Amino acid sequence: MAVHNGQRYLGEAIESLLHQTFDDFELVIVDDASTDDTPRLLESLARRDRRIVLLRNDRNIGLAGSLNRGLAICRAPLVARADADDVFMPERLEKQVRYMEANTNVGVLGAAVEFIDEEGRSREDKLQHFHTEPAVLRFHTRLGCWFWHTTVMFRPELIRSVGGYDDDRFTHGPEDYDLWARLIDKTTFQNLPEVLAKQRLHSASVTSTWKDGFKLYCSVSQRLLSRYLGRPLNEQEAHDVVTLFGWNRHLPQNSILNGVRLLREIRACARKREARDTLVRFEHQCVSAFLAEAAIVVYADPAASKKLMLEAIRWSPATLFSLPPLALGLRLVIPTALRDVFKRAKQLFGGRVSRYLALTI
Repeated sequence: MAVHNGQRYLGEAIESLLHQTFDDFELVIVDDASTDDTPRLLESLARRDRRIVLLRNDRNIGLAGSLNRGLAICRAPLVARADADDVFMPERLEKQVRYMEANTNVGVLGAAVEFIDEEGRSREDKLQHFHTEPAVLRFHTRLGCWFWHTTVMFRPELIRSVGGYDDDRFTHGPEDYDLWARLIDKTTFQNLPEVLAKQRLHSASVTSTWKDGFKLYCSVSQRLLSRYLGRPLNEQEAHDVVTLFGWNRHLPQNSILNGVRLLREIRACARKREARDTLVRFEHQCVSAFLAEAAIVVYADPAASKKLMLEAIRWSPATLFSLPPLALGLRLVIPTALRDVFKRAKQLFGGRVSRYLALTI
Protein backbone atom coordinates (compact mmCIF):
# COMPACT_ATOMS: atom_id res chain seq x y z
CA MET A 1 0.00 0.00 0.00
CA ALA A 2 1.20 3.50 -0.83
CA VAL A 3 -0.43 6.60 0.62
CA HIS A 4 -0.06 10.36 0.33
CA ASN A 5 -2.18 12.59 2.58
CA GLY A 6 -4.78 9.86 2.98
CA GLN A 7 -5.77 10.28 6.62
CA ARG A 8 -9.52 10.51 5.96
CA TYR A 9 -9.97 6.93 4.72
CA LEU A 10 -6.67 5.30 5.67
CA GLY A 11 -7.82 3.91 9.01
CA GLU A 12 -10.83 2.12 7.52
CA ALA A 13 -8.74 0.65 4.70
CA ILE A 14 -6.07 -0.70 7.07
CA GLU A 15 -8.62 -2.09 9.53
CA SER A 16 -10.31 -4.03 6.73
CA LEU A 17 -6.92 -5.62 5.93
CA LEU A 18 -5.95 -6.36 9.53
CA HIS A 19 -9.25 -8.24 10.02
CA GLN A 20 -8.84 -10.61 7.08
CA THR A 21 -9.75 -14.28 7.55
CA PHE A 22 -6.23 -15.03 6.25
CA ASP A 23 -3.92 -13.40 8.78
CA ASP A 24 -0.42 -14.69 7.99
CA PHE A 25 0.90 -11.63 6.17
CA GLU A 26 2.87 -8.44 6.58
CA LEU A 27 1.32 -5.14 5.56
CA VAL A 28 3.96 -2.97 3.89
CA ILE A 29 2.86 0.67 3.79
CA VAL A 30 4.83 3.41 2.03
CA ASP A 31 4.04 6.93 3.19
CA ASP A 32 4.81 9.12 0.20
CA ALA A 33 5.89 12.23 2.16
CA SER A 34 2.45 12.99 3.57
CA THR A 35 1.96 16.42 5.14
CA ASP A 36 -1.29 15.69 7.00
CA ASP A 37 -1.84 13.35 9.98
CA THR A 38 -1.12 10.23 7.92
CA PRO A 39 2.32 9.59 9.54
CA ARG A 40 0.90 9.84 13.07
CA LEU A 41 -1.99 7.51 12.23
CA LEU A 42 0.35 4.98 10.63
CA GLU A 43 2.69 4.98 13.61
CA SER A 44 -0.23 4.45 15.96
CA LEU A 45 -1.52 1.49 13.95
CA ALA A 46 1.99 -0.01 13.64
CA ARG A 47 2.43 0.06 17.43
CA ARG A 48 -0.83 -1.86 17.76
CA ASP A 49 -0.14 -4.52 15.12
CA ARG A 50 3.34 -5.89 14.44
CA ARG A 51 2.35 -7.08 10.96
CA ILE A 52 2.54 -3.47 9.75
CA VAL A 53 5.87 -2.46 8.18
CA LEU A 54 6.28 1.26 7.58
CA LEU A 55 8.44 3.11 5.05
CA ARG A 56 8.47 6.87 4.58
CA ASN A 57 9.68 8.79 1.54
CA ASP A 58 11.68 11.96 2.22
CA ARG A 59 9.99 13.54 -0.79
CA ASN A 60 6.89 12.84 -2.82
CA ILE A 61 7.85 10.43 -5.62
CA GLY A 62 4.41 9.32 -6.81
CA LEU A 63 2.51 6.04 -6.69
CA ALA A 64 4.68 4.01 -9.06
CA GLY A 65 7.92 4.86 -7.27
CA SER A 66 6.37 4.22 -3.87
CA LEU A 67 5.06 0.83 -4.97
CA ASN A 68 8.52 -0.13 -6.23
CA ARG A 69 10.04 0.83 -2.91
CA GLY A 70 7.52 -1.28 -1.02
CA LEU A 71 7.88 -4.19 -3.41
CA ALA A 72 11.64 -4.22 -2.84
CA ILE A 73 11.22 -5.31 0.79
CA CYS A 74 8.34 -7.76 0.32
CA ARG A 75 9.47 -11.24 1.38
CA ALA A 76 6.36 -13.33 0.67
CA PRO A 77 5.86 -15.40 -2.51
CA LEU A 78 2.59 -13.54 -3.14
CA VAL A 79 1.95 -9.79 -2.99
CA ALA A 80 -1.46 -8.12 -2.85
CA ARG A 81 -2.11 -4.52 -3.82
CA ALA A 82 -4.35 -2.31 -1.72
CA ASP A 83 -5.23 1.37 -2.06
CA ALA A 84 -5.42 3.56 1.02
CA ASP A 85 -8.96 4.81 0.40
CA ASP A 86 -10.67 1.48 -0.36
CA VAL A 87 -12.28 -1.21 1.80
CA PHE A 88 -11.60 -4.93 1.46
CA MET A 89 -13.89 -7.89 2.04
CA PRO A 90 -12.77 -10.05 5.01
CA GLU A 91 -12.14 -13.09 2.78
CA ARG A 92 -10.25 -11.19 0.07
CA LEU A 93 -6.76 -12.50 0.87
CA GLU A 94 -7.92 -16.01 1.76
CA LYS A 95 -9.71 -16.51 -1.56
CA GLN A 96 -6.89 -15.10 -3.64
CA VAL A 97 -4.13 -17.01 -1.83
CA ARG A 98 -6.08 -20.25 -2.17
CA TYR A 99 -6.57 -19.66 -5.90
CA MET A 100 -2.95 -18.72 -6.56
CA GLU A 101 -1.67 -21.76 -4.67
CA ALA A 102 -3.96 -24.05 -6.68
CA ASN A 103 -3.16 -22.38 -10.04
CA THR A 104 0.58 -21.88 -10.20
CA ASN A 105 0.41 -20.83 -13.86
CA VAL A 106 -1.51 -17.67 -12.90
CA GLY A 107 0.82 -14.75 -12.27
CA VAL A 108 -1.68 -11.91 -11.84
CA LEU A 109 -5.09 -12.31 -10.18
CA GLY A 110 -7.75 -9.63 -9.84
CA ALA A 111 -11.38 -9.57 -8.72
CA ALA A 112 -14.63 -7.67 -9.12
CA VAL A 113 -15.24 -4.44 -7.22
CA GLU A 114 -18.16 -2.56 -5.75
CA PHE A 115 -18.05 1.22 -5.81
CA ILE A 116 -18.82 3.31 -2.74
CA ASP A 117 -19.12 7.04 -2.24
CA GLU A 118 -17.22 9.32 0.13
CA GLU A 119 -19.40 8.23 3.05
CA GLY A 120 -19.02 4.54 2.29
CA ARG A 121 -22.50 4.13 0.79
CA SER A 122 -22.78 1.48 -1.89
CA ARG A 123 -23.27 2.57 -5.49
CA GLU A 124 -25.32 -0.41 -6.65
CA ASP A 125 -25.29 0.93 -10.20
CA LYS A 126 -21.51 0.80 -10.17
CA LEU A 127 -20.69 -2.88 -9.65
CA GLN A 128 -17.83 -3.77 -11.97
CA HIS A 129 -17.08 -7.30 -13.15
CA PHE A 130 -14.27 -7.90 -15.62
CA HIS A 131 -13.51 -10.84 -17.89
CA THR A 132 -12.59 -13.99 -16.01
CA GLU A 133 -11.44 -16.28 -18.85
CA PRO A 134 -7.63 -15.99 -19.27
CA ALA A 135 -7.67 -16.04 -23.10
CA VAL A 136 -10.44 -13.43 -23.27
CA LEU A 137 -8.72 -11.30 -20.66
CA ARG A 138 -5.38 -11.47 -22.46
CA PHE A 139 -6.92 -10.48 -25.79
CA HIS A 140 -8.94 -7.58 -24.37
CA THR A 141 -5.92 -6.20 -22.51
CA ARG A 142 -4.77 -4.85 -25.89
CA LEU A 143 -7.73 -2.47 -25.81
CA GLY A 144 -7.68 -1.44 -22.17
CA CYS A 145 -6.92 -2.40 -18.59
CA TRP A 146 -9.18 -5.18 -17.30
CA PHE A 147 -8.01 -5.27 -13.69
CA TRP A 148 -8.85 -3.11 -10.73
CA HIS A 149 -5.40 -2.41 -9.32
CA THR A 150 -6.66 -2.38 -5.74
CA THR A 151 -7.82 -6.02 -6.09
CA VAL A 152 -4.71 -7.51 -7.67
CA MET A 153 -2.51 -10.23 -6.22
CA PHE A 154 0.64 -11.21 -8.10
CA ARG A 155 3.86 -13.18 -7.90
CA PRO A 156 6.57 -10.59 -7.10
CA GLU A 157 9.33 -12.36 -9.04
CA LEU A 158 7.32 -11.74 -12.22
CA ILE A 159 7.02 -8.04 -11.48
CA ARG A 160 10.72 -7.77 -10.71
CA SER A 161 11.61 -9.66 -13.91
CA VAL A 162 10.24 -6.79 -16.02
CA GLY A 163 11.71 -4.03 -13.87
CA GLY A 164 8.70 -3.34 -11.66
CA TYR A 165 6.45 -0.34 -12.16
CA ASP A 166 7.69 2.29 -14.61
CA ASP A 167 8.21 5.20 -12.21
CA ASP A 168 9.75 7.30 -14.96
CA ARG A 169 6.90 7.67 -17.49
CA PHE A 170 4.00 6.50 -15.33
CA THR A 171 4.61 8.39 -12.12
CA HIS A 172 0.93 9.06 -11.44
CA GLY A 173 -0.79 6.46 -13.64
CA PRO A 174 -1.67 4.30 -15.41
CA GLU A 175 1.31 2.45 -13.97
CA ASP A 176 -0.73 -0.73 -13.56
CA TYR A 177 -1.85 -0.99 -17.20
CA ASP A 178 1.70 -0.43 -18.38
CA LEU A 179 2.89 -3.22 -16.09
CA TRP A 180 0.27 -5.71 -17.31
CA ALA A 181 1.20 -4.85 -20.90
CA ARG A 182 4.81 -5.81 -20.22
CA LEU A 183 3.67 -9.08 -18.63
CA ILE A 184 1.09 -10.07 -21.25
CA ASP A 185 3.36 -12.64 -22.91
CA LYS A 186 5.01 -13.88 -19.72
CA THR A 187 2.17 -15.21 -17.57
CA THR A 188 -1.52 -16.04 -17.27
CA PHE A 189 -3.94 -13.34 -16.14
CA GLN A 190 -7.13 -14.14 -14.25
CA ASN A 191 -9.99 -12.38 -12.46
CA LEU A 192 -12.16 -13.90 -9.76
CA PRO A 193 -15.88 -13.20 -10.30
CA GLU A 194 -16.51 -12.29 -6.65
CA VAL A 195 -16.50 -8.74 -5.33
CA LEU A 196 -13.49 -8.61 -3.01
CA ALA A 197 -13.03 -4.86 -2.66
CA LYS A 198 -15.05 -1.68 -2.34
CA GLN A 199 -13.47 1.08 -4.38
CA ARG A 200 -14.18 4.56 -3.12
CA LEU A 201 -15.12 7.32 -5.54
CA HIS A 202 -14.24 10.79 -4.29
CA SER A 203 -12.89 14.02 -5.70
CA ALA A 204 -9.25 13.25 -4.91
CA SER A 205 -9.17 9.60 -5.93
CA VAL A 206 -7.06 8.40 -8.86
CA THR A 207 -10.26 7.00 -10.39
CA SER A 208 -11.75 10.51 -10.43
CA THR A 209 -8.68 12.47 -11.52
CA TRP A 210 -6.62 10.09 -13.66
CA LYS A 211 -8.21 11.37 -16.88
CA ASP A 212 -5.09 13.54 -17.10
CA GLY A 213 -3.22 10.33 -17.86
CA PHE A 214 -5.59 9.10 -20.56
CA LYS A 215 -3.04 9.87 -23.26
CA LEU A 216 -0.57 7.57 -21.53
CA TYR A 217 -3.28 4.94 -21.14
CA CYS A 218 -3.90 5.00 -24.90
CA SER A 219 -0.17 4.82 -25.54
CA VAL A 220 -0.04 1.45 -23.77
CA SER A 221 -2.81 0.12 -25.99
CA GLN A 222 -1.06 1.67 -28.99
CA ARG A 223 2.06 -0.41 -28.54
CA LEU A 224 0.11 -3.62 -27.83
CA LEU A 225 -2.17 -3.20 -30.85
CA SER A 226 0.75 -2.26 -33.11
CA ARG A 227 2.40 -5.55 -32.23
CA TYR A 228 -0.84 -7.52 -32.63
CA LEU A 229 -1.79 -5.99 -36.00
CA GLY A 230 1.75 -6.06 -37.34
CA ARG A 231 1.78 -2.38 -38.22
CA PRO A 232 2.40 0.85 -36.29
CA LEU A 233 -0.70 2.62 -34.99
CA ASN A 234 -0.49 6.35 -34.58
CA GLU A 235 -1.57 8.23 -31.48
CA GLN A 236 -4.94 9.29 -32.90
CA GLU A 237 -5.84 5.77 -33.98
CA ALA A 238 -5.11 4.42 -30.52
CA HIS A 239 -7.15 7.16 -28.89
CA ASP A 240 -10.16 6.59 -31.14
CA VAL A 241 -10.33 2.82 -30.89
CA VAL A 242 -9.73 2.70 -27.12
CA THR A 243 -12.31 5.42 -26.46
CA LEU A 244 -14.97 3.90 -28.70
CA PHE A 245 -14.41 0.39 -27.37
CA GLY A 246 -14.67 1.06 -23.68
CA TRP A 247 -15.10 4.64 -22.51
CA ASN A 248 -18.59 5.90 -23.48
CA ARG A 249 -17.45 9.40 -24.40
CA HIS A 250 -18.83 11.82 -26.98
CA LEU A 251 -16.62 11.39 -30.03
CA PRO A 252 -16.59 13.44 -33.25
CA GLN A 253 -17.71 11.56 -36.36
CA ASN A 254 -14.19 11.23 -37.77
CA SER A 255 -13.04 9.54 -34.56
CA ILE A 256 -16.06 7.25 -34.56
CA LEU A 257 -15.39 6.13 -38.13
CA ASN A 258 -11.71 5.68 -37.33
CA GLY A 259 -12.54 3.58 -34.28
CA VAL A 260 -14.98 1.41 -36.23
CA ARG A 261 -12.39 0.85 -38.96
CA LEU A 262 -9.79 -0.26 -36.44
CA LEU A 263 -12.18 -2.59 -34.63
CA ARG A 264 -12.91 -4.22 -37.99
CA GLU A 265 -9.18 -4.66 -38.54
CA ILE A 266 -8.70 -6.17 -35.10
CA ARG A 267 -11.67 -8.47 -35.73
CA ALA A 268 -10.12 -9.71 -38.98
CA CYS A 269 -6.88 -10.59 -37.16
CA ALA A 270 -8.75 -12.19 -34.26
CA ARG A 271 -10.67 -14.46 -36.62
CA LYS A 272 -7.36 -16.02 -37.66
CA ARG A 273 -5.70 -16.20 -34.25
CA GLU A 274 -8.21 -16.39 -31.42
CA ALA A 275 -10.49 -19.13 -30.11
CA ARG A 276 -14.17 -18.87 -30.96
CA ASP A 277 -15.20 -17.88 -27.44
CA THR A 278 -12.69 -15.02 -27.36
CA LEU A 279 -13.88 -13.74 -30.73
CA VAL A 280 -17.54 -13.92 -29.69
CA ARG A 281 -16.86 -11.98 -26.49
CA PHE A 282 -14.97 -9.34 -28.45
CA GLU A 283 -17.75 -8.99 -31.02
CA HIS A 284 -20.38 -8.75 -28.32
CA GLN A 285 -18.47 -5.96 -26.60
CA CYS A 286 -17.99 -4.11 -29.89
CA VAL A 287 -21.73 -4.25 -30.60
CA SER A 288 -22.43 -2.89 -27.10
CA ALA A 289 -19.86 -0.13 -27.68
CA PHE A 290 -21.44 0.85 -31.02
CA LEU A 291 -24.90 1.10 -29.49
CA ALA A 292 -23.65 2.99 -26.43
CA GLU A 293 -21.87 5.57 -28.59
CA ALA A 294 -24.88 5.80 -30.91
CA ALA A 295 -27.02 6.73 -27.90
CA ILE A 296 -24.47 9.36 -26.79
CA VAL A 297 -24.36 11.16 -30.17
CA VAL A 298 -27.95 10.51 -31.30
CA TYR A 299 -29.06 14.15 -31.08
CA ALA A 300 -25.73 15.90 -31.66
CA ASP A 301 -24.83 13.80 -34.71
CA PRO A 302 -27.79 11.71 -36.01
CA ALA A 303 -25.81 10.60 -39.08
CA ALA A 304 -23.03 9.12 -36.95
CA SER A 305 -25.62 7.51 -34.69
CA LYS A 306 -27.26 5.80 -37.69
CA LYS A 307 -23.90 4.53 -38.94
CA LEU A 308 -23.09 3.06 -35.54
CA MET A 309 -26.49 1.40 -35.29
CA LEU A 310 -26.07 -0.14 -38.74
CA GLU A 311 -22.56 -1.29 -37.83
CA ALA A 312 -23.93 -3.04 -34.74
CA ILE A 313 -26.52 -4.82 -36.88
CA ARG A 314 -23.85 -5.88 -39.41
CA TRP A 315 -21.78 -7.42 -36.63
CA SER A 316 -24.82 -9.05 -35.03
CA PRO A 317 -28.03 -9.19 -37.13
CA ALA A 318 -30.01 -10.31 -34.06
CA THR A 319 -29.36 -6.86 -32.63
CA LEU A 320 -32.02 -5.53 -35.01
CA PHE A 321 -34.73 -7.13 -32.88
CA SER A 322 -33.41 -5.96 -29.51
CA LEU A 323 -34.59 -2.95 -27.53
CA PRO A 324 -31.58 -0.58 -27.92
CA PRO A 325 -31.87 -0.16 -31.73
CA LEU A 326 -35.62 0.33 -31.45
CA ALA A 327 -35.09 2.97 -28.80
CA LEU A 328 -32.40 4.67 -30.90
CA GLY A 329 -34.65 4.55 -33.95
CA LEU A 330 -37.41 6.34 -32.10
CA ARG A 331 -34.98 8.97 -30.89
CA LEU A 332 -33.84 9.58 -34.45
CA VAL A 333 -37.32 9.98 -35.92
CA ILE A 334 -39.13 11.80 -33.11
CA PRO A 335 -38.87 15.57 -33.72
CA THR A 336 -37.36 17.68 -30.98
CA ALA A 337 -40.64 19.48 -30.29
CA LEU A 338 -42.53 16.21 -29.85
CA ARG A 339 -39.77 14.89 -27.64
CA ASP A 340 -40.20 17.94 -25.41
CA VAL A 341 -43.92 17.16 -25.18
CA PHE A 342 -43.14 13.62 -24.00
CA LYS A 343 -40.70 14.94 -21.40
CA ARG A 344 -43.30 17.39 -20.15
CA ALA A 345 -45.89 14.62 -19.95
CA LYS A 346 -43.47 12.52 -17.95
CA GLN A 347 -42.99 15.38 -15.49
CA LEU A 348 -46.74 15.87 -15.13
CA PHE A 349 -47.88 12.26 -14.93
CA GLY A 350 -44.84 10.48 -13.58
CA GLY A 351 -45.52 6.77 -13.30
CA ARG A 352 -48.46 6.91 -15.71
CA VAL A 353 -46.05 7.28 -18.61
CA SER A 354 -44.98 3.84 -19.76
CA ARG A 355 -41.50 2.67 -18.82
CA TYR A 356 -40.77 1.92 -22.46
CA LEU A 357 -41.72 5.41 -23.58
CA ALA A 358 -39.56 6.94 -20.86
CA LEU A 359 -36.65 4.79 -21.98
CA THR A 360 -36.90 5.60 -25.68
CA ILE A 361 -37.14 9.36 -25.39
